[in-house]
Amino acid sequence: MNPDLSFFMNSRICLYLCLSALTFTQAIGQKAAFPKNNPAELGKVSWLRNYDEALAVAVQKNLPVLILFQEVPGCSNCTRFGHQVLSHPLIVEAIETCFVPLCIYNNKTGHDADVLKKYHEPAWNNPVVRIVDNKGAELVPRQPNFASMAATVTTINQGILKAGREVPGYMALLQTETESADQAMYPRLTLACTVSGLAKKKSEA
Repeated sequence: MNPDLSFFMNSRICLYLCLSALTFTQAIGQKAAFPKNNPAELGKVSWLRNYDEALAVAVQKNLPVLILFQEVPGCSNCTRFGHQVLSHPLIVEAIETCFVPLCIYNNKTGHDADVLKKYHEPAWNNPVVRIVDNKGAELVPRQPNFASMAATVTTINQGILKAGREVPGYMALLQTETESADQAMYPRLTLACTVSGLAKKKSEA
């Protein structure tokens, strides 16, 4: 991305974050103290851990449920998702104000395994995000692309719209910025793969 454009977009995001902070404690939705003891895989979101409780809260607050299926403790993909996506302050605020956050471990037995089976999610998998209504029905398509922040942001925004709410301005801007970053990254990744492939073919010749 052009450095001047990146600075402009980041400045707009920062402005929205500062304005949002003024009313942060009054926002609708489920707010909890900073989750200081969260595993790295869960980022800075305050998650519920019981499916039935999450649906009950969703009914009470008239909110959809954002379900994170996550491996805890997990691989580097899982911890990176926690450190980068689930620790981004705007994403944390959107999840906690526009949804009831629920985390289901994909490497545990009992209650977690039951929910995993209900949604046909594989065990010991990379992070997956689902957004469901207060009866557990899917609102938007499953989001398994843990490597793309833009994909998660887009899914969050789609879930907000499906729930009949307006996407916060800061999330609309974040979607634009992250999509631009993904587009800027794709040619470099393609080039890297091409160079690597040519080098491998040369060594095998």
